[in-house]
Amino acid sequence: MPKTEVLYMTFRKYTKMVYKEINKTLMPFDLSSQHGNYLIALSDGDGISIKELNDKVDNDGAITTRVLKKLVQSDLISVTKQGAKNSVVFLTKQGKKITKNLLLRIAGTRKKIFSKLSPIEQLQLLKMANKLI
Repeated sequence: MPKTEVLYMTFRKYTKMVYKEINKTLMPFDLSSQHGNYLIALSDGDGISIKELNDKVDNDGAITTRVLKKLVQSDLISVTKQGAKNSVVFLTKQGKKITKNLLLRIAGTRKKIFSKLSPIEQLQLLKMANKLI
């Protein structure tokens, strides 16, 4: 069985490579990977509540508030009030374009990393990772 630090360092290296691509994509907008996590979380839907978004990215409310404010100022998301307490967050047209580019760069990084594995090994790794999490 591999040592804990070996597993940690392996996952860290992969995450670092992905975040590097996210940061490269968002740097022109004065945004970082922290903002990218929210854009990616919004990429698969027609808008979600702030609470759902917060749960999806697994951050506390204060961080989410700051990130959303910056993304609204950058015209990458819009927040629409629905009722007295509910707000729904959507990607803007510009936000969809940036997020699409972001996802393509992440896919390219993933492809480069996983190119050493056969399709069966890639599927096995994905299943194992999902089992761990």
